[in-house]
Amino acid sequence: MVKEIYDIMQQVTVALYITNLFFALRLRKMSLSNDIFYNFFWYPLIGCCIGIAYELYFFEVLNKDIYKVIINSSILFHYAFLSFFIFKAVGYKIIMKRFILINFIVVVALVVFDILAYSTVSAGYANAILCGLCIYYFYFLLDNPNVPILFSNPIFLIVVGIFIGCVFIFPFSILNKYIAKSHISRNSVYILGTIGRMGPVIMNIVFLKALLCKFQLSKS
Repeated sequence: MVKEIYDIMQQVTVALYITNLFFALRLRKMSLSNDIFYNFFWYPLIGCCIGIAYELYFFEVLNKDIYKVIINSSILFHYAFLSFFIFKAVGYKIIMKRFILINFIVVVALVVFDILAYSTVSAGYANAILCGLCIYYFYFLLDNPNVPILFSNPIFLIVVGIFIGCVFIFPFSILNKYIAKSHISRNSVYILGTIGRMGPVIMNIVFLKALLCKFQLSKS
């Protein structure tokens, strides 16, 4: 039963990626090329591709090594895309740009390490940095009282989604290898994995809310 719930969480995540892709593509048609949401469709699109890779791996069409490379490489996109979104949200600050670029190099190195060592350090590190960038964004809002009402602001909602998702994903990414080697029961592993998968689910639900808000604002 626990494993079934674990697998259902994966299916729910993919369904949310597909839904978000649909609305992001519709927004693209209604937005100017300099709009922060113009290229947002890439994130759910890559999420759908990762979901397909998982299904191929689950049905043993894709071997473990190739799947591992795909998953670890997706961390680079996850970090680069979301960090650049926050960077644009705070107004292209030079110091922040340098910080993001330096950490991108670190994430690249950790991804290579993870591929060779079958670990998930890069995911933990990338999500920890993203959490820090989200906190910086929230601090930025305190210095900018002219920002629109927060929960009707789609940019704010996206950053909230990133923060919640990364908070869930970060500890499990760090502990993943330890859990795999520990003597806890298989059911316990699936329970922990299910809790970890709540991160992407909640993140994508908040993303959907943000896209719907942006969609309504674009229509009005």
